[in-house]
Parts: sequence; structure tokens; C-alpha cells
Amino acid sequence: MTETTIVTFELNGSFDQWKIIFDGPEADAMHAEFGIKPLYRGCDKDNRSQIIVIHQSAAGAFEKFIAKNGEALISHGVKPETLKTSTWVNS
Repeated sequence: MTETTIVTFELNGSFDQWKIIFDGPEADAMHAEFGIKPLYRGCDKDNRSQIIVIHQSAAGAFEKFIAKNGEALISHGVKPETLKTSTWVNS
């Protein structure tokens, strides 16, 4: 079953710096390892440190991604205590 995951969080740095990392080859490889397809990433228009990311993947893939790559996400400016996720299915 395919899941759509909506993730919101705050950054320690700027959105412009973070999106370069998110759109880069390292993040592409991290996503590909778990079959995660990023659909959208953006920031709040009034607070560019508030981020939303929408992914699609097989059930459970995002949790495995976070378990393996949590330290990398922190090093890229993600404040882990602000991470919120919701998972959606079409069934």
C-alpha cells in the first residue's frame, strides 16, 4: 500500500540553505534507498523556518528513513523536537 506522509518541522537555518540540501544528490540517494518519492517541499510564507514536506512511499518506509537518517537531518538544520507527521492512504 502506498502512503502519503505530510511532515512539518522547524529549521535552525534558512529555508534557502536547506532546500539546496533537500534538492541535492545526497538527499536523492537517501530517499531512493527507502523508495520515498518527494512530492512537495515548501515553507510558510510568513515564517520561512516552518517547513512542510510531502512524500509518497510504501507503508513504513518513512519511519525507517527517519530511524536511519535522523542525525543527518539534524545536521541539515531540522529541529527534531518540532517534527510532526501525518500519514494518509487512498483506500
